[in-house]
Amino acid sequence: MPIGQVLRFLAVAGAALAAAIPAVRAQDIVTTGNCSPVITNISGAVNVNVTCIDADSNKPKFRVTYYRVGGLALSFLLDGLLTPEWAERLGGQQAIVRNAVSEEARTFLDQFATPIEGSSLFGDIGLKDGEYYGSLADYAKSVDPAVKFRDGNEGQFPDLDPKRWRAYYGGGRVDQIFVPDIEAARILFETPGWPENYGMLYGGTDGEYPPTVEDGKMMPAPLLWRWLTQADLDGFEDGYERYVRAVLEKIVPTAGGTPIDVGGNETVDEILASRMSGDLYDGIDSIRYLAREGLPDNFMLVRGWIGQHYGWAFTSTPRDFQLLIAVFENVSDGPIELGDFTLRQIDAMTLRQNAETDAELATSLPERKRVYPPGVLKPKEKVVVPVRIELPQAEVYNDPARDLRGSARAGRRVLSQIRLAGDAPISIRDYNEVELFRKVASGFPNQSSPNIVERFEYGPAWRIENVEVDGASYSFRQHDPNNFVLLAGVEVGSCPHVFVYRNDGGIWQSEGHILYGAISPSRAREDEKPLPDFEGRVKIAEIEHEVSVIDRVRLKLEAPDGSVTWHAARNLALKASDGHELVLAHGDELEIDFGLVPDDWKGRKASLVADGYYVPFTTPRLFASDAPR
Repeated sequence: MPIGQVLRFLAVAGAALAAAIPAVRAQDIVTTGNCSPVITNISGAVNVNVTCIDADSNKPKFRVTYYRVGGLALSFLLDGLLTPEWAERLGGQQAIVRNAVSEEARTFLDQFATPIEGSSLFGDIGLKDGEYYGSLADYAKSVDPAVKFRDGNEGQFPDLDPKRWRAYYGGGRVDQIFVPDIEAARILFETPGWPENYGMLYGGTDGEYPPTVEDGKMMPAPLLWRWLTQADLDGFEDGYERYVRAVLEKIVPTAGGTPIDVGGNETVDEILASRMSGDLYDGIDSIRYLAREGLPDNFMLVRGWIGQHYGWAFTSTPRDFQLLIAVFENVSDGPIELGDFTLRQIDAMTLRQNAETDAELATSLPERKRVYPPGVLKPKEKVVVPVRIELPQAEVYNDPARDLRGSARAGRRVLSQIRLAGDAPISIRDYNEVELFRKVASGFPNQSSPNIVERFEYGPAWRIENVEVDGASYSFRQHDPNNFVLLAGVEVGSCPHVFVYRNDGGIWQSEGHILYGAISPSRAREDEKPLPDFEGRVKIAEIEHEVSVIDRVRLKLEAPDGSVTWHAARNLALKASDGHELVLAHGDELEIDFGLVPDDWKGRKASLVADGYYVPFTTPRLFASDAPR
């Protein structure tokens, strides 16, 4: 049977098996002649290994496997390490070809990847959908036995090389980029219209609400969307400054540049200047780097969605950063000699879709290169060849319209219910059933869904077409998009957050958020946060896109007999509840000094008690008009 027929048969048979069997062990299929060996994942269930056999000797020669590597595993690959999961898949020895593709991946990670640190590791570590929740020390031991550790009450804390243990999560400490669309916010809360250039999705956000207009009078706010633009990138700092200024002017009234008290004598301009540095723009900087030769219209989606306790939050989710590699393996019983690889390559530093890369490669001239200088590959040895840099839609967010995709009927039903309301205003509500504003039927646009491009590509790319093995030329099968993905992730928290310092591990450990729900001056309140791991030092950090205003902070220490002692913060702005407030913007943090010695807290239960509130940057209160509606 010709090889084309064999592969078509395998695809049909694999699809049938996938429909009947949830999971099947890999099948080994052997064929002869000048074939294209490949491991593929058919219908997501059956792994079929096609091994090429030389027609004359009738012995296996080699196999080619395509993998996508991302997250922590990508840093390991570029530094010559293997994750345990990947080591199980690859096994044996392997050499990594250093080419323009791998060098650009290294350049990007060096600038924008985040070091992995702490005592625990969370997320998709290893193969796609392979969750890992456990000790970072245990994982580090399995990857690099040379890692040193420090003992602590919660276990061991590894001393990790920040150059190796790095992963890209959209840049900075967050996995979403705040898009300061102040004009859209003003239009939503001050005028009867909808922002221009935004599409609309009805039926709620992320499946939280049923797609209905209740009693014909009220409905959950729809999801707005548009594409990130070059103007967003070019004007990001100015837009961000306008948002911060709007926040500060609302929550800390100023006039004529009068100094305001934020723990010192800073003016609004000085506060803004201090907020415009550091890692605040890491996320946007990585996108600017990728888009320096142009930003495609549908590369990154800006979503305007109802927050859990405030109005529309305009954010854009960065794409993952992955490397597509071809793993060339000697599956014969003896050594094989690798000669020239015939390949096509491009060096354009552009963002593009897969078809555009294919088209550019097709017009480039084929070249013959000795990519593996040693020449001889022993049994089970492998050569890893980076071929493309890929930027898929982030797995955790996937398609932001996923809950409405294929549900056009539900969207039409919402629109028909809106139209039935006639001139009666419809109340637009948030998660807490609080009215944001009202609109009449004529003010609602039609529903529209974004066309999500699952995977973009960037930078240099290779297409391997042929390779010489023991003097004979063999062709390469190009990669199947359903192969494995290696990812890594860490958890991020909410805000404002309290941290305690662990002396044994030498790290700041999160104890969770405080003042949750106190989203405006009118909701300011006192909140208490237990600190089970308190060892004398505590800090408050603002890690989301909002401003926290804290008036007083105290430490409560309870003895075993039930007696309680209180310790006031020595920080001037936090010493008393007197309107002398501390303002923390996104990225700010402050260690609080209570003037304690170990005998003060040892053997006692500690709690942090804070008075204050916070204001999300997209709260409608910042933009709502005082004029009656």
